[in-house]
Amino acid sequence: MKCLLLLFAFLTCVASAQELDSDSDFAPDGKETLSPADKPDTEPAVVVPETGAKLQVSLSLSDGGVLNGSLRQEDLPVVSDTLGPIRLDLHRVESIAFESAGGSARISFHNGDRLTARIAEDVDNLGVETLLGTLSVPLSSISAFFIAPDVSRGTGHASLLYCCTFDSPTAIEHPAAGPTGRFLGGEFVPGKVGKALKVNINSTAYDVQLPKGLLGSEGTIEFWAKIPGGNARYVDGGDPLFLSLHDERGSITFLQFAANNGFARGGLGGAVRSWPFGTISHYSWSMDYAEVLGGEWSGWHHYAMSWKSDGFGDGSFVKVFVDGRMQPVFGGVDDDKLPARLADFGNHSHQLGSPWHSAHSNENRTSKRSFLMDELKIWKIAKTEFSIPMGPRHEML
Repeated sequence: MKCLLLLFAFLTCVASAQELDSDSDFAPDGKETLSPADKPDTEPAVVVPETGAKLQVSLSLSDGGVLNGSLRQEDLPVVSDTLGPIRLDLHRVESIAFESAGGSARISFHNGDRLTARIAEDVDNLGVETLLGTLSVPLSSISAFFIAPDVSRGTGHASLLYCCTFDSPTAIEHPAAGPTGRFLGGEFVPGKVGKALKVNINSTAYDVQLPKGLLGSEGTIEFWAKIPGGNARYVDGGDPLFLSLHDERGSITFLQFAANNGFARGGLGGAVRSWPFGTISHYSWSMDYAEVLGGEWSGWHHYAMSWKSDGFGDGSFVKVFVDGRMQPVFGGVDDDKLPARLADFGNHSHQLGSPWHSAHSNENRTSKRSFLMDELKIWKIAKTEFSIPMGPRHEML
């Protein structure tokens, strides 16, 4: 009888252990957990596990100050009128701009999504590690903050060197990716996505210092631009002049519309490392935008210029795209020197300006036609495919 009692006690213990395991009242490590039925109704829609990674952030303060550092948190609870409580994964957030202290916030994500929501009431500050030490910054003192793409989590892209949305002066001063810049003039108007920068005739709009080694022997510059309606013909160079890159030795890279680039080439052209080119093999003192842009020339168009020092495999070293379609490229001057010049790209610092702003150039060129620019990106890879129909912030990141 004693043996039967012992056996019954043993079987009872086993059954109890199995009940505990199946009910999941306790985790294997002994920490208490909640079953789905026990979880509160206010549980955020998204729960993000902590990874220990630090996100680089730039805070714009309401008094005009700026703080740069790394966030001590990886998620942020917000409340959306349409989606309810959400816990934001900050690895996927590009920027948060507050309409007023304690009011709604405009949230932009790295993939182009946007959301309007309020920060949860129980969040009063952000913990930020700065050069001044670890600070607890009140949310009421922050007008906006910008988070660099996190390559380790796949929310950014290791090849994206620079990205500016041109939504505001702050977007130039603290871009979504890449070095800080200076806003010098122009207007912010409705753009391809959000706002765009209107660059006025005979003026400079912004500049950015690109450090030595940032650019390399291959790369891509792409952006959206709109040429306002009116005269459908251009009669000279810089009509418009979109942007320029100057290095400290005077080598230039720029993109413009020109009826004659100075070397009997026309169309969309300019130079890459001072190698001049055009997309039309001849010149004329009066050319039509529609030759390059098609019938809807005054609308939004996507422009891209790629380079590769070891070539694209078809004998070319520079490619130009409009709305994702490759354009012919005609050089004819120093063609044999181009590969070496491209290979030397990364050995210099550069000043990026629009349309032509550089301390490294004795010339003072400005655009002869106003234009709108949006979604400027610079890559360290030579892109040849662009998913234009999906929109500028959704293409192959």
